[in-house]
Amino acid sequence: LVTMMKKAFIRYPSEAGWKLTSDYSRLPSFAAQGNILEAINTALNMLQLHFIDRDLQRCGNSILFVSPGSGVFEVDKGLAGITKQRMM
Repeated sequence: LVTMMKKAFIRYPSEAGWKLTSDYSRLPSFAAQGNILEAINTALNMLQLHFIDRDLQRCGNSILFVSPGSGVFEVDKGLAGITKQRMM
């Protein structure tokens, strides 16, 4: 599974039609510079009111985030604090 995902991540720029020029005027960002906290907060919005009118699709609070990076992310300190409080 990991090998297939890695190959898909490598193929994505050409499949998306990104034209990387020789002067590097446009480059995709690294995974460490991605918007991981925004993605986690979006998922937390769905899990926020888990105790009100609970359905079986949202039982338990689990978030799985798949990234091609090493697991080290550059994040805003304030947003990291807000996300940590929301997850507790």
